[in-house]
Amino acid sequence: MYRITPAGQQALRNWLAEPSEPTQIESEAALKVFFADQAGVTELRATITGIRDDAANALQRLGAMAAGEYEFAERNATNVLSMRLITDLHETLYRWADWADTAVDVLEKGDQRAVQRQTQDALQAISTTRAALPQ
Repeated sequence: MYRITPAGQQALRNWLAEPSEPTQIESEAALKVFFADQAGVTELRATITGIRDDAANALQRLGAMAAGEYEFAERNATNVLSMRLITDLHETLYRWADWADTAVDVLEKGDQRAVQRQTQDALQAISTTRAALPQ
């Protein structure tokens, strides 16, 4: 069994006391969605399906962890904070993929008024979310 040394424990405490860098979310799939107009609907749908499947798999793993025994039971009260954050992110990805499938249906039909309405609705939702944040 491995144990942290006193020097390692001090280094960990020092690091934990430092301010964190801003959160960055890195996703090759999100980049592919961003450039989806350069490919076709088949590729876009495959990317969206991949995002949904990855999120579902992660949620299953997190659910199994939550239902099982923990290796570090004494840290559960704080570890659950991180697990909840990651769970919420994957739930958001899963819900987004459902929305994106519907959005691609609208794009695929080619009704420009419907596409414009969908675009405006999405931009309004983004704007509303930003406006709802405390100043």
